[in-house]
Amino acid sequence: MVLDTTDVVKNYLETGEKYDLLIVDEAHRLKCRNKGHLSFYGKFDQCNRDLGLDKMKGTELDWIYKCSRNQIIFRDDLQTIRPCDIDAADFREITEKRYPGTVIRQALSTQWRCLGGNGYIDYLREIMSGTAKKYRKVENYDFKLYDDPGKMHEDIKALNDEYGLCRMAAGYAWKWVTKKDKKAYDIIIGKNKFRWNSTYDNWITSKNAVNEIGCIHTVQGYDLNYLGVIIGEDIKYDPVKHEIYADKNCYFDQQGKSGVADDPEALREYLLNIYITLMTRGILGTYVYVCDPALREYMAQFIDKAE
Repeated sequence: MVLDTTDVVKNYLETGEKYDLLIVDEAHRLKCRNKGHLSFYGKFDQCNRDLGLDKMKGTELDWIYKCSRNQIIFRDDLQTIRPCDIDAADFREITEKRYPGTVIRQALSTQWRCLGGNGYIDYLREIMSGTAKKYRKVENYDFKLYDDPGKMHEDIKALNDEYGLCRMAAGYAWKWVTKKDKKAYDIIIGKNKFRWNSTYDNWITSKNAVNEIGCIHTVQGYDLNYLGVIIGEDIKYDPVKHEIYADKNCYFDQQGKSGVADDPEALREYLLNIYITLMTRGILGTYVYVCDPALREYMAQFIDKAE
């Protein structure tokens, strides 16, 4: 059975039987109520009430423990992307103190998605943290920086014809105009005009996906062959301080900004997690276009230019 957290609670309440085992993937996206902003307060509060939990303290991780005898939980601290995602400290507090028992921790030290392997992942994290010092050639992986997002999109579409499952995505650095006006464009960069994903449900495999721009919420958790990533002006580079910083005025995910809009370092960490997550979806390659000129110049030191 493949379930979401509310289904788990519903089935437990209806049967009175706990699951023998729940395997929880993408556990870094399990929600809490006391930090940030939720999109489903009604269901969230009802599940807490039904399980005898305080609505302000109960979390989706509590629901998992309340409804099952055993749990296998996959979590990546670097993929928490909103304040309402249970953070690492609270996650450990819940698993170790709120539900004491036998906890066996295992680290997955090797990733199998990107053919560039750990070398690519480590190099990418250095670049995005602003700590990269010198160029390194990424072996067995197609990692390119573009000067033109339109050309990047053309190349992604050509690769999609060849391999399938090649898409474009961007940070939430543009308003979602097409939610109300289907004929408008959301992302305008020079002469290039793009629309956000027209559906949240299985957007990756939807008919028009290759012509649209996905967001973190439609791409996270998927394996693609290639992904073209547009880095918006929600993150920028300060060439004097030699650091990447967040610009809250260019970030339009209200739930993502809630609770951290006035905490530049926390917002920066969430935004970097988003972009690193996007840039590790591609099995064969990742293409990048950067909107902020200073950030583009910084990243050009470390990524091969597209021809």
